[in-house]
Amino acid sequence: GYASLDGERLILGQALIWPAVIAWAEGAGLRRSDFFRAWHARCWDVILEVASQGRVPDVVSVRDHWQRRISRDYPGDVDFWALTNAVPCPGPEHVSCWVRHLRALAAQRKAASVSARLTDTLRSNPGAMTDGAFDLAMRDLDGLRSQIVDDVALTPAGIVGEIAATMAMQREAVLQLGLTPELDEALGAIAPGEVVGILARPGVGKTLIMGHLMEHLAFKKLGQMVFSAEMQAGEIGRRMAQRLFRLRRHAVETQFRDETFDGVSFAMALEGLRMDHTGGITVGEIRRRTEVVMRQQPVRVVLVDHLGRLGSDNPKSSTYDRVSEQARSIKDVAKALRVAVVLLIQVSRESGGDGSRKLHIGSARESGVIEENLD
Repeated sequence: GYASLDGERLILGQALIWPAVIAWAEGAGLRRSDFFRAWHARCWDVILEVASQGRVPDVVSVRDHWQRRISRDYPGDVDFWALTNAVPCPGPEHVSCWVRHLRALAAQRKAASVSARLTDTLRSNPGAMTDGAFDLAMRDLDGLRSQIVDDVALTPAGIVGEIAATMAMQREAVLQLGLTPELDEALGAIAPGEVVGILARPGVGKTLIMGHLMEHLAFKKLGQMVFSAEMQAGEIGRRMAQRLFRLRRHAVETQFRDETFDGVSFAMALEGLRMDHTGGITVGEIRRRTEVVMRQQPVRVVLVDHLGRLGSDNPKSSTYDRVSEQARSIKDVAKALRVAVVLLIQVSRESGGDGSRKLHIGSARESGVIEENLD
C-alpha cells in the first residue's frame, strides 16, 4: 500500500537519539495515524508518554516503558536499537520533509480505503447509498485529495525548506574518498545515496585502491562494508597489514609463521570494517547482508570489487540485461540504505584496457547504463 517504512523508522530512530525531533515532528503535524505499521504507531505513543513524564525518551527508557505497559499486546521482541542504526543527524527542515511525506501517504491510504468502501457499497447494494451519503463520501475524498496535494506539491517556500534539509543532511553525512587531494577536490564530497564508479585496467592495482579506501575510512572511524567478489579476504587482509604496519610481504608472512603478528592492533585499526568475499554474489544479497550488518553497527560506505564479478539472479540473461539490472540495483541499494557505494569496474582490453587508449566512461562494457546510474 501507500507507506514508507524507512521514513517511519527514520523518524522514530531520530527521536530516540535527539529529543528535539519530537517537538519538530509534532510541530509539522505528525499523528499516530500517519504511521502505517501498528507497532511504529505504538512506539511513537510510548515516546510521547515517556517524554510527558519528564524523562528523556532514549532506547533504554522507551524499552522499559514498553515492557511494562505494552509488551502484552506485542509479545514479539522489539529491537529498539535497530531503529537508531545509521540515522542521519536531523534538523527541523529535514524532519518536516519526512513528516509531510508520511502525512501524504497516510492520506492516500485513507482515500484508497474510502474509495474502496464506496465502490463495494455501490456494487453490492446501490439502493443503500443515499444521495446525502454519497455526497458526504465524495466530500471526504476531495478533502483527502486536497491534503495530499498540500503535503506533496511544494510551494517556493517549501522548496527552500527542501534545499535546507538536503544541505543539513549533506553537512552531517558527506565524506571524501581520500584517494588524492586533487581527486577529492574534483569529486567534492560524496553523499549517502550516491554511487561512485572507479574504472581500471586489468592488473593495475584495483585492490590497492580499495585497500587505500579501506584504510582512509577506518582512520575516519566510518563504518564500511566491503564485498570482494574477486579476491579472498585473507589476501586482502595481508595486503592491508602491509599497508598499516609498513611491512614487506615476507615480513608479514614471517610474523604469522612465528606467531608474532599484532592481531589486536590490526583489529583495532580496522574496527568499523566488515568484509564479505563470496564469489558471484548478487546485488540482492549485497543489500540483504549490508542490512544485517547495519543492525549491529552504522555503515556509511559500501565497497564493491568489482562489477564484472557480481552474479545475476537470471544467469541466462544477456550481458546487457545483466549489467543493466546490476547497475540499477546498486543505485537502488545506495538510496534505500542511505549509504555511499564505491563500485570498481574493470574494463576489457578491447575497450582500452590494454593501455592503448586513454580510459573514459565509454570504456566500460555497456557504458551507457553504467554512466546513467553513477553519480
